[in-house]
Amino acid sequence: MSHIRRTVRATGAAVLLAGITGAAVLAFAQGTASAKTTTMHFFSKNVSDNFYQANGQLITNPNAQPAVGDYFISTDLDYTGNAKKHAKTATASDNLVCTITTATQGVCDGSIAIGGSLLLANHVTIDIASNNPVVSINGGTGQFKGAHGTVTTVEVGSTNNSNFTVSYSN
Repeated sequence: MSHIRRTVRATGAAVLLAGITGAAVLAFAQGTASAKTTTMHFFSKNVSDNFYQANGQLITNPNAQPAVGDYFISTDLDYTGNAKKHAKTATASDNLVCTITTATQGVCDGSIAIGGSLLLANHVTIDIASNNPVVSINGGTGQFKGAHGTVTTVEVGSTNNSNFTVSYSN
Protein backbone atom coordinates (compact mmCIF):
# COMPACT_ATOMS: atom_id res chain seq x y z
CA MET A 1 0.00 0.00 0.00
CA SER A 2 1.10 3.43 -0.42
CA HIS A 3 2.72 3.98 2.70
CA ILE A 4 0.34 4.38 5.36
CA ARG A 5 1.91 5.99 8.25
CA ARG A 6 0.02 5.71 11.46
CA THR A 7 1.19 4.35 14.72
CA VAL A 8 -1.00 3.11 17.43
CA ARG A 9 0.79 3.37 20.75
CA ALA A 10 0.01 1.89 24.13
CA THR A 11 0.41 4.51 26.86
CA GLY A 12 -0.38 3.18 30.29
CA ALA A 13 -3.76 1.50 30.12
CA ALA A 14 -4.94 3.63 27.21
CA VAL A 15 -4.19 2.84 23.61
CA LEU A 16 -3.51 6.04 21.72
CA LEU A 17 -3.88 6.34 18.02
CA ALA A 18 -1.02 8.68 17.26
CA GLY A 19 -1.17 7.70 13.65
CA ILE A 20 -0.45 4.57 11.74
CA THR A 21 2.25 5.33 9.42
CA GLY A 22 0.57 6.14 6.28
CA ALA A 23 2.50 5.07 3.54
CA ALA A 24 4.04 3.52 6.28
CA VAL A 25 2.72 0.47 7.62
CA LEU A 26 1.80 -2.47 5.48
CA ALA A 27 3.03 -6.01 5.47
CA PHE A 28 2.74 -8.03 2.33
CA ALA A 29 2.59 -11.80 2.08
CA GLN A 30 5.66 -13.20 0.32
CA GLY A 31 5.44 -13.60 -3.42
CA THR A 32 6.41 -16.71 -5.34
CA ALA A 33 10.05 -17.68 -5.63
CA SER A 34 10.06 -16.78 -9.35
CA ALA A 35 8.60 -13.30 -8.81
CA LYS A 36 10.97 -10.32 -8.75
CA THR A 37 10.89 -8.37 -5.47
CA THR A 38 10.89 -4.58 -5.67
CA THR A 39 11.80 -2.40 -2.65
CA MET A 40 10.90 1.28 -2.23
CA HIS A 41 11.83 3.67 0.61
CA PHE A 42 9.65 6.62 1.66
CA PHE A 43 9.42 9.41 4.20
CA SER A 44 5.73 9.70 5.11
CA LYS A 45 4.51 13.11 6.24
CA ASN A 46 1.18 13.06 8.04
CA VAL A 47 -1.56 15.21 6.54
CA SER A 48 -4.45 14.21 8.79
CA ASP A 49 -5.27 11.78 11.59
CA ASN A 50 -8.75 11.58 13.04
CA PHE A 51 -10.28 9.15 15.52
CA TYR A 52 -14.05 8.62 15.65
CA GLN A 53 -16.60 6.86 17.82
CA ALA A 54 -18.62 4.13 16.12
CA ASN A 55 -21.45 6.67 15.63
CA GLY A 56 -19.13 8.97 13.63
CA GLN A 57 -18.52 11.54 16.39
CA LEU A 58 -14.97 12.90 16.38
CA ILE A 59 -12.92 11.87 19.44
CA THR A 60 -10.88 14.87 20.57
CA ASN A 61 -9.40 13.49 23.81
CA PRO A 62 -5.97 12.02 22.90
CA ASN A 63 -6.07 9.91 26.08
CA ALA A 64 -9.44 8.31 25.31
CA GLN A 65 -9.48 4.51 25.43
CA PRO A 66 -10.74 3.30 22.04
CA ALA A 67 -13.80 1.06 22.14
CA VAL A 68 -14.79 -1.73 19.79
CA GLY A 69 -16.39 -0.11 16.75
CA ASP A 70 -14.39 3.13 17.01
CA TYR A 71 -12.28 3.90 13.94
CA PHE A 72 -9.53 6.15 12.68
CA ILE A 73 -8.67 7.63 9.31
CA SER A 74 -5.13 8.64 8.43
CA THR A 75 -3.75 10.30 5.30
CA ASP A 76 -0.12 11.02 4.37
CA LEU A 77 2.06 12.44 1.64
CA ASP A 78 5.02 10.20 0.83
CA TYR A 79 8.44 11.34 -0.38
CA THR A 80 11.08 9.11 -1.93
CA GLY A 81 13.91 8.70 0.60
CA ASN A 82 13.80 9.03 4.40
CA ALA A 83 13.27 11.72 7.04
CA LYS A 84 16.88 12.92 6.80
CA LYS A 85 17.15 12.93 3.01
CA HIS A 86 14.09 12.84 0.77
CA ALA A 87 12.66 14.29 -2.42
CA LYS A 88 11.35 17.87 -2.29
CA THR A 89 7.98 16.88 -3.71
CA ALA A 90 5.71 13.99 -2.80
CA THR A 91 5.92 10.94 -5.04
CA ALA A 92 3.02 9.04 -3.46
CA SER A 93 0.18 9.37 -0.98
CA ASP A 94 -1.60 6.95 1.31
CA ASN A 95 -4.80 6.51 3.23
CA LEU A 96 -5.68 4.07 6.01
CA VAL A 97 -9.05 3.44 7.66
CA CYS A 98 -9.11 1.03 10.64
CA THR A 99 -12.00 -0.11 12.82
CA ILE A 100 -11.18 -1.28 16.36
CA THR A 101 -12.28 -4.92 16.80
CA THR A 102 -10.59 -5.78 20.12
CA ALA A 103 -8.36 -3.99 22.64
CA THR A 104 -5.32 -4.93 20.52
CA GLN A 105 -6.61 -5.42 16.97
CA GLY A 106 -8.26 -3.53 14.15
CA VAL A 107 -9.52 -4.36 10.68
CA CYS A 108 -8.14 -1.97 8.10
CA ASP A 109 -8.44 -0.91 4.49
CA GLY A 110 -5.67 1.11 2.98
CA SER A 111 -4.14 2.30 -0.25
CA ILE A 112 -0.90 3.79 -1.46
CA ALA A 113 -1.14 5.78 -4.67
CA ILE A 114 1.99 5.93 -6.80
CA GLY A 115 1.63 7.43 -10.24
CA GLY A 116 -1.59 6.09 -11.70
CA SER A 117 -1.47 2.83 -9.72
CA LEU A 118 -2.46 1.65 -6.22
CA LEU A 119 -1.05 -0.79 -3.70
CA LEU A 120 -3.97 -2.12 -1.62
CA ALA A 121 -4.61 -3.59 1.82
CA ASN A 122 -8.21 -4.73 1.74
CA HIS A 123 -9.87 -5.72 5.02
CA VAL A 124 -6.70 -6.84 6.81
CA THR A 125 -6.20 -7.31 10.56
CA ILE A 126 -3.39 -5.41 12.29
CA ASP A 127 -1.99 -5.29 15.82
CA ILE A 128 -2.93 -1.75 16.89
CA ALA A 129 -1.07 -2.11 20.19
CA SER A 130 2.23 -2.36 18.31
CA ASN A 131 4.52 0.67 18.11
CA ASN A 132 5.10 -0.19 14.45
CA PRO A 133 2.00 -2.00 13.18
CA VAL A 134 2.17 -4.06 9.99
CA VAL A 135 -0.60 -4.18 7.43
CA SER A 136 -0.87 -6.90 4.77
CA ILE A 137 -0.96 -5.84 1.16
CA ASN A 138 -3.21 -8.09 -0.83
CA GLY A 139 -3.60 -6.46 -4.21
CA GLY A 140 -3.14 -3.51 -6.46
CA THR A 141 -4.02 -1.80 -9.71
CA GLY A 142 -1.99 -0.92 -12.80
CA GLN A 143 1.69 -1.69 -12.27
CA PHE A 144 0.84 -3.21 -8.86
CA LYS A 145 -1.83 -5.66 -10.09
CA GLY A 146 -1.53 -8.84 -8.00
CA ALA A 147 1.00 -7.28 -5.60
CA HIS A 148 1.87 -8.99 -2.31
CA GLY A 149 4.68 -8.15 0.10
CA THR A 150 5.42 -6.09 3.20
CA VAL A 151 5.49 -2.52 4.37
CA THR A 152 7.57 -1.85 7.45
CA THR A 153 7.46 1.47 9.25
CA VAL A 154 9.68 3.29 11.70
CA GLU A 155 8.26 6.31 13.52
CA VAL A 156 10.31 9.53 13.24
CA GLY A 157 10.73 10.93 16.75
CA SER A 158 7.54 12.07 18.46
CA THR A 159 5.98 13.29 15.21
CA ASN A 160 3.15 11.65 13.29
CA ASN A 161 5.67 11.12 10.47
CA SER A 162 7.57 7.97 9.61
CA ASN A 163 10.04 6.23 7.36
CA PHE A 164 8.71 3.14 5.63
CA THR A 165 9.92 0.45 3.29
CA VAL A 166 7.69 -1.30 0.79
CA SER A 167 8.85 -4.68 -0.54
CA TYR A 168 6.52 -6.36 -2.99
CA SER A 169 6.27 -8.77 -5.86
CA ASN A 170 3.50 -9.31 -8.38
